[in-house]
Amino acid sequence: WRELESAHVIHGNAFAHDLIFEATQRSIPEAIARSLHRQVAVHLTAQTAPAIRLAAHWEMAGEWKEAGTSFDAAAAAAATASRRADEAELRERAATCHERAGLSDQAFASRLASVGAVLFAQSHERAEALTEQLLGQATSEAERLDALLARGNVLLTAVKAAEGRAVAEQARDLARTLGRTLHELDAACLLGQALAQQRHVPEAIQLMESFKPLMQSCGDPTRRLRYWTGLAYILQIANKRSLCAEALAESIALGNELGDLADVVVCTSNLSGINIYLGLPAIAYATAECAYRLCQRMDDTNSVSAGSIQIQMGVSSLMLGSYSRAIEHVSAALNKFMQGGGATWRAVAQTHLAVTYLHLGQAARARGGLTSVGSDALPGTHARRLVVQARIDRAMGKPGVPLLRDALALLGDAGEPLHTMLAELDMSREIDALPAAELCAKVRIRAERLEQFGVAIKARFFKADALLRAGQAEAAATEAREGLVALESRKPVDMYLPECWWIAFEALDTAGAEQEALACLRQAVDWIHQQALPNVPAEFRDGFLHRNPINRAVLTTAGRRLRD
Repeated sequence: WRELESAHVIHGNAFAHDLIFEATQRSIPEAIARSLHRQVAVHLTAQTAPAIRLAAHWEMAGEWKEAGTSFDAAAAAAATASRRADEAELRERAATCHERAGLSDQAFASRLASVGAVLFAQSHERAEALTEQLLGQATSEAERLDALLARGNVLLTAVKAAEGRAVAEQARDLARTLGRTLHELDAACLLGQALAQQRHVPEAIQLMESFKPLMQSCGDPTRRLRYWTGLAYILQIANKRSLCAEALAESIALGNELGDLADVVVCTSNLSGINIYLGLPAIAYATAECAYRLCQRMDDTNSVSAGSIQIQMGVSSLMLGSYSRAIEHVSAALNKFMQGGGATWRAVAQTHLAVTYLHLGQAARARGGLTSVGSDALPGTHARRLVVQARIDRAMGKPGVPLLRDALALLGDAGEPLHTMLAELDMSREIDALPAAELCAKVRIRAERLEQFGVAIKARFFKADALLRAGQAEAAATEAREGLVALESRKPVDMYLPECWWIAFEALDTAGAEQEALACLRQAVDWIHQQALPNVPAEFRDGFLHRNPINRAVLTTAGRRLRD
C-alpha cells in the first residue's frame, strides 16, 4: 500500500485519479471483477448502504434479481427526494435487470411505477409510448387494468379528452369485472377529468361526489391525493374557484404527507392562479413563491412548469405595484420559454410584459416586445394578444376597436370566459356610454357567477366610468361606492389599481360628494408614491409618473385639490 502511495496510485483510502481507477478497473479480468462486485455488494448490504450503491455492484456482478430489487429501491428513494428524472432512469434500469433475471412481472411493475416520473421529467410523448408498451406487455387482466389507468392519466394530462375518456371507461368496466373497488375509484377520477375537459362539468362533479365516501374510507393517502387533485381540476374548469382552493389545500396536505414534492408544486402553483382571479394578489404571490422554492429544492428551475410559476409571481407582483419584481419574474419566464415551451407560453409571457410596460408609461417598449404569436398557440392566447395590442394602440392615440372586434370574433360564443370578459370590458371603453354600462353590468354578473371576483371589481369601476360618460353622476357614484367596498378585501384583475380610485373620485366629485371624492384621490396619490414608485426601476420612474395617463391625471388634480 505504501508503494502504491509512493507511486501516486493511491492517496489516502482512494485512487489518486479517476483515470488510474478506470485503468485499474479495466485490467481486472471479468470473472474476478464479478466476484469482487458480488463480495462488495454482500458487504454493503450488511452495512445498510444506499440502494444505488448496492444496485451498481449487483448489476456489475451479474446478479440481476438483486440488481433489479436495488434499482427499484433507489428509484423509490429518488421519488421521495422528488428527483423525477433520476427516478425514471432507475426504474428502467430495474426493469432491464428484472427482464434479464426472467422476472417479467417485476419488470412490468417497475415500468408501471415509472410512468409518472417519465411524464413529469421527460415528455407526454414518451409517457404515451411507455403506457402503450405496458398494454402490450400485460399478461393478466390485473396488469392490463393498471396499464389502462396509467395511460388514461397520461392522455388526460396531455388534454386528449376523447382518447382519455375512452381509456378511463375501459378501466372502469374492467375494474368492475374484477371487483377492484379502489381501482374503480381511480378510474372514476380519470373519467371525471375527461368529462370536465369535454365540458360535461355537472356530470363530472356528480361522478366525483358519488365516489367521495369511498375515498374518505380509503386508507391509502396516494389514492386520496389522486381524488383531490382530480376534483380540484374539475372544479377549476367548472369555475368554482373557492371550492377548488379547498380541494387544492387537501391535495397539498396529502402531497406533503407523502413527500411528493412534484404533486405539491403543481397543486401549489394552481392554487396561486386561483387566488389571482379571486382578487387576492398577496396570497397568490406568497403561494407561487412557495411553489418556486419547491422547484429549486427539486433542481427544476428551467422547466416550463417553473416558468409558469414565475408568470404567476409576475402577475401578482404587477397587481401589487411591485414593478421591478414583475419585470424580473416575467422576463425570467420568457427566457425559459424562448428555449422551449411552445408558442402559447412565449406569447403569454410577452403579453404580460407588455401590460407591465403600459403601467409604466412605456407604450413603445410594450409594442416592441411583442413578436408573432405563432399558429400553434391557443385561440385564447391570440385573442388576449389582440386585446393588449388594442390598449397599446389607444395609448398611442389610435382606435383599438378593430383589434378588439377581431379578438371577440376569434373567441366566439364558446370562447374562454376570462378572455371574453376582459375583451368585452376593453370594448366598453370604445362604444357609446349606455351600451357600455349595460355590457359592464353583464360582465360583472357573469364574473361573479364564475367566481372571477377580480374581474367583477374591474367591471364595477368600468360601469361607473360609463355611467359618468352618460351623464348619470348619481348612478356612477353608487356603482363606485360598491366597487370601493369590494376593493377593501380584493383587488381588480387586469386593471391599474389607482384607476379604480380615479374613477371613484370623478364619479363622487361630479355627484357632489367632495370629501368622499378627495379621500379616493388621496388613496391614489399615496399608492403611487408610497407603494409603487419605490418599486419602479429607476429608468422608468419618469415615464411612470408622467406618461401613465392615470398617474398624470391623479397627480395633476391632486396638486390643485389636495391640501397637505
